Amino acid sequence: MIFGSVYPYYLNKVEKKERTHHKFNAVISWLTGFSKQEIHRLIEAKANFEAFFKEANLNPNANLIKGMICGDRVEEI
Repeated sequence: MIFGSVYPYYLNKVEKKERTHHKFNAVISWLTGFSKQEIHRLIEAKANFEAFFKEANLNPNANLIKGMICGDRVEEI
């Protein structure tokens, strides 16, 4: 799945929850180490999720993220 094809849906969801695209990008940057420019480069390059996360430098505190996505516990994914 192409990251850039899903990005607008993520953005729409966070905006419906009264968050900004700046905050959303800050969260992606925190998690992956990507700058705003790198995120947009990956979108323009049509990077799939595998390539997106292979290039990422995951935050060492990512394991502290808790919650549910589509009924699945994040910490179990």
